[in-house]
Amino acid sequence: MERSTTRRAPEISPVMLFILLLNAVLVIFLAQVVIETRRDLQAARVQLQEIEDLSRRVEPVRSPGDYLAEQCASCHSERRYLGEHGDAASVSALIRQMEAFPDAHVSVEQTDKIQGALLMMKCQRCHTDEVFSALAALNAEERRRTVLRMWEHADTRMSRQEVLDILHACERVYGY
Repeated sequence: MERSTTRRAPEISPVMLFILLLNAVLVIFLAQVVIETRRDLQAARVQLQEIEDLSRRVEPVRSPGDYLAEQCASCHSERRYLGEHGDAASVSALIRQMEAFPDAHVSVEQTDKIQGALLMMKCQRCHTDEVFSALAALNAEERRRTVLRMWEHADTRMSRQEVLDILHACERVYGY
Protein backbone atom coordinates (compact mmCIF):
# COMPACT_ATOMS: atom_id res chain seq x y z
CA MET A 1 0.00 0.00 0.00
CA GLU A 2 1.16 3.37 -0.88
CA ARG A 3 1.00 6.28 1.40
CA SER A 4 -0.18 9.54 0.14
CA THR A 5 2.32 12.31 0.78
CA THR A 6 0.10 15.15 -0.28
CA ARG A 7 -1.55 17.09 2.43
CA ARG A 8 -4.95 18.55 2.23
CA ALA A 9 -5.47 22.22 3.04
CA PRO A 10 -7.32 22.74 6.29
CA GLU A 11 -10.91 23.66 5.71
CA ILE A 12 -12.29 26.90 7.11
CA SER A 13 -15.60 26.39 8.77
CA PRO A 14 -18.48 28.62 7.68
CA VAL A 15 -18.75 30.11 11.18
CA MET A 16 -15.07 31.07 11.18
CA LEU A 17 -15.44 32.64 7.71
CA PHE A 18 -18.45 34.66 8.89
CA ILE A 19 -16.52 35.94 11.93
CA LEU A 20 -13.53 36.98 9.77
CA LEU A 21 -15.77 38.86 7.33
CA LEU A 22 -17.67 40.54 10.16
CA ASN A 23 -14.38 41.68 11.75
CA ALA A 24 -13.20 43.10 8.42
CA VAL A 25 -16.45 45.03 7.97
CA LEU A 26 -16.29 46.39 11.53
CA VAL A 27 -12.67 47.51 11.12
CA ILE A 28 -13.53 49.33 7.88
CA PHE A 29 -16.58 50.94 9.51
CA LEU A 30 -14.58 52.11 12.54
CA ALA A 31 -11.84 53.51 10.29
CA GLN A 32 -14.44 55.54 8.39
CA VAL A 33 -15.94 56.85 11.64
CA VAL A 34 -12.49 57.91 12.89
CA ILE A 35 -11.69 59.65 9.59
CA GLU A 36 -15.04 61.49 9.59
CA THR A 37 -14.61 62.52 13.23
CA ARG A 38 -11.17 63.93 12.47
CA ARG A 39 -12.62 65.95 9.58
CA ASP A 40 -15.40 67.30 11.82
CA LEU A 41 -12.89 68.17 14.54
CA GLN A 42 -10.67 70.01 12.07
CA ALA A 43 -13.68 71.94 10.71
CA ALA A 44 -14.70 72.87 14.27
CA ARG A 45 -11.16 74.09 15.01
CA VAL A 46 -11.19 76.28 11.90
CA GLN A 47 -14.62 77.67 12.80
CA LEU A 48 -13.54 78.36 16.39
CA GLN A 49 -10.46 80.20 15.13
CA GLU A 50 -12.64 82.33 12.82
CA ILE A 51 -14.95 83.19 15.74
CA GLU A 52 -11.99 84.15 17.93
CA ASP A 53 -10.55 86.32 15.15
CA LEU A 54 -13.92 87.99 14.63
CA SER A 55 -14.41 88.62 18.35
CA ARG A 56 -11.07 90.44 18.48
CA ARG A 57 -12.22 92.80 15.71
CA VAL A 58 -15.66 93.61 17.12
CA GLU A 59 -15.78 96.75 19.23
CA PRO A 60 -17.50 96.42 22.58
CA VAL A 61 -20.86 98.11 22.86
CA ARG A 62 -20.59 101.51 24.47
CA SER A 63 -22.60 102.19 27.59
CA PRO A 64 -25.43 104.74 27.57
CA GLY A 65 -23.27 106.97 29.77
CA ASP A 66 -20.51 106.99 27.14
CA TYR A 67 -23.00 107.96 24.46
CA LEU A 68 -24.45 110.74 26.62
CA ALA A 69 -20.96 112.02 27.46
CA GLU A 70 -20.24 112.31 23.75
CA GLN A 71 -23.53 114.07 22.97
CA CYS A 72 -24.27 116.13 26.08
CA ALA A 73 -21.01 117.01 27.82
CA SER A 74 -20.45 120.16 25.80
CA CYS A 75 -23.48 121.79 27.47
CA HIS A 76 -24.16 119.77 30.63
CA SER A 77 -22.16 118.51 33.57
CA GLU A 78 -21.77 114.76 34.00
CA ARG A 79 -23.90 114.88 37.11
CA ARG A 80 -26.70 116.49 35.10
CA TYR A 81 -26.89 114.03 32.21
CA LEU A 82 -26.02 110.84 34.12
CA GLY A 83 -28.79 111.34 36.66
CA GLU A 84 -32.12 109.58 36.47
CA HIS A 85 -34.64 111.36 34.25
CA GLY A 86 -37.88 109.48 34.93
CA ASP A 87 -40.07 107.47 32.59
CA ALA A 88 -40.36 107.68 28.81
CA ALA A 89 -42.89 110.56 28.92
CA SER A 90 -40.66 112.63 31.23
CA VAL A 91 -37.64 112.04 29.02
CA SER A 92 -39.62 113.00 25.90
CA ALA A 93 -40.75 116.23 27.56
CA LEU A 94 -37.17 116.96 28.63
CA ILE A 95 -35.88 116.41 25.08
CA ARG A 96 -38.56 118.70 23.61
CA GLN A 97 -37.66 121.37 26.16
CA MET A 98 -33.97 121.02 25.28
CA GLU A 99 -34.70 121.26 21.54
CA ALA A 100 -36.45 124.59 22.12
CA PHE A 101 -33.17 126.23 23.13
CA PRO A 102 -31.64 128.18 20.23
CA ASP A 103 -28.12 126.79 20.76
CA ALA A 104 -29.23 123.13 20.90
CA HIS A 105 -27.96 121.67 17.65
CA VAL A 106 -29.35 118.17 17.87
CA SER A 107 -30.54 116.21 14.85
CA VAL A 108 -33.66 114.04 14.90
CA GLU A 109 -31.52 110.91 14.88
CA GLN A 110 -29.45 112.19 17.80
CA THR A 111 -32.61 113.15 19.70
CA ASP A 112 -33.94 109.61 19.38
CA LYS A 113 -30.66 108.11 20.59
CA ILE A 114 -30.29 110.61 23.43
CA GLN A 115 -33.81 109.81 24.59
CA GLY A 116 -33.01 106.10 24.48
CA ALA A 117 -29.72 106.54 26.35
CA LEU A 118 -31.44 108.60 29.06
CA LEU A 119 -33.97 105.81 29.57
CA MET A 120 -31.20 103.21 29.67
CA MET A 121 -29.49 105.03 32.52
CA LYS A 122 -31.84 103.15 34.86
CA CYS A 123 -30.05 99.96 33.82
CA GLN A 124 -26.62 101.55 34.22
CA ARG A 125 -27.15 101.76 37.99
CA CYS A 126 -26.78 97.99 38.32
CA HIS A 127 -25.29 96.75 35.04
CA THR A 128 -21.86 97.20 33.51
CA ASP A 129 -20.83 97.67 29.89
CA GLU A 130 -20.32 93.89 29.59
CA VAL A 131 -24.05 93.34 30.13
CA PHE A 132 -24.87 95.73 27.28
CA SER A 133 -22.33 93.94 25.05
CA ALA A 134 -23.84 90.57 25.91
CA LEU A 135 -27.33 91.86 25.06
CA ALA A 136 -26.05 93.22 21.75
CA ALA A 137 -24.89 89.72 20.79
CA LEU A 138 -28.42 88.30 21.13
CA ASN A 139 -31.16 88.42 18.52
CA ALA A 140 -34.25 90.56 19.19
CA GLU A 141 -36.37 87.80 20.72
CA GLU A 142 -33.55 86.49 22.95
CA ARG A 143 -32.84 90.05 24.09
CA ARG A 144 -36.51 90.60 24.96
CA ARG A 145 -36.76 87.32 26.89
CA THR A 146 -33.50 88.05 28.75
CA VAL A 147 -34.56 91.54 29.80
CA LEU A 148 -38.03 90.41 30.89
CA ARG A 149 -36.58 87.44 32.80
CA MET A 150 -34.17 89.82 34.56
CA TRP A 151 -37.04 92.18 35.38
CA GLU A 152 -39.16 89.35 36.84
CA HIS A 153 -36.32 88.16 39.09
CA ALA A 154 -34.87 91.52 40.05
CA ASP A 155 -35.93 93.69 42.94
CA THR A 156 -37.09 96.58 40.77
CA ARG A 157 -39.84 99.12 41.07
CA MET A 158 -40.17 99.56 37.32
CA SER A 159 -43.33 98.53 35.55
CA ARG A 160 -43.31 96.04 32.69
CA GLN A 161 -44.03 98.91 30.28
CA GLU A 162 -40.99 100.84 31.55
CA VAL A 163 -38.83 97.77 30.96
CA LEU A 164 -40.21 97.38 27.42
CA ASP A 165 -39.57 101.11 26.81
CA ILE A 166 -35.96 100.64 27.90
CA LEU A 167 -35.62 97.58 25.66
CA HIS A 168 -36.93 99.65 22.74
CA ALA A 169 -34.47 102.40 23.72
CA CYS A 170 -31.61 99.87 23.47
CA GLU A 171 -32.71 99.07 19.95
CA ARG A 172 -32.69 102.77 19.02
CA VAL A 173 -29.33 103.55 20.62
CA TYR A 174 -27.45 100.52 19.38
CA GLY A 175 -29.35 100.02 16.13
CA TYR A 176 -30.13 96.34 16.66
